[in-house]
Amino acid sequence: MIEELDAIDLEILRLLQIDESMTNQQIGDVVFRSAATVYARIVRMTKMGVIVGRVIVLDAEKLNLTFKAHIFICIYGYSFEKRAQFKLDALRIKGISEVVYYGGVPQIGLNVITKNMKTFVAIEKKISMMPEIRSIHSCLILDHVKNQNGFSF
Repeated sequence: MIEELDAIDLEILRLLQIDESMTNQQIGDVVFRSAATVYARIVRMTKMGVIVGRVIVLDAEKLNLTFKAHIFICIYGYSFEKRAQFKLDALRIKGISEVVYYGGVPQIGLNVITKNMKTFVAIEKKISMMPEIRSIHSCLILDHVKNQNGFSF
């Protein structure tokens, strides 16, 4: 699919990842194309499935969500169905932001973002009480470097 995208498309994607609120005219000024051309390219990339949605990036500190941790768990019966059901159940717990499956090991990772240690312990307790949990361990994140501007081309 990347073969169908030219340098202008990739630059439009890069700009949208940096600031989704840029207008078509602003993007056009950067890529030396009209707003109508930029719009048409965005619509085409959306129809292609390259653009699947747009999000707003929130400031976790201003929302008092500064406590980050990972919980690693093993569940009984690591089948696709069990993992899918666990994912649905886990994402219903406030504070769990992501469920990650690892290849090569029957383990699931949960990324947690919450207010403090007390709320983290409550989340960890909810997880440990789930009947399919075989083992659980966690680690706290002391520092986190993340590229919030998406993919590099």
